[in-house]
Amino acid sequence: LGTSIHLEGTITGSPGAAEVSMAISDDQQYLAASTSLADQSLQVECFNITAPESTTIKLPMDAKVTTLWFMPSGNDLAVATKSGVHFYNRDTGEKTGEAIEEDELWSASLSPKASTIVTTSSS
Repeated sequence: LGTSIHLEGTITGSPGAAEVSMAISDDQQYLAASTSLADQSLQVECFNITAPESTTIKLPMDAKVTTLWFMPSGNDLAVATKSGVHFYNRDTGEKTGEAIEEDELWSASLSPKASTIVTTSSS
């Protein structure tokens, strides 16, 4: 709290509408946002906000993102959809770690000390 991120210029991503889910890495170098494209497809985009000209990672999603966050290492991004929580490398977009599969996931959250991921679902 109390820290501002000053960004000059524009981060250019896909021509889609930003959804509710956004996250910024602890080192304040990366921004992740879920977007809905004109063709109704969904994705998460990961931007390096300290180098806006760098490559933006685009992760296609099979369902609307309920929440997302950067893991404490800063290298991995956790993305929760109704099918579970999946982990991706923020630089390559490759899946990392073991997914938490869940039928009809409602929400997910990382504990303050990053030792536990809590999920809620209808099952």
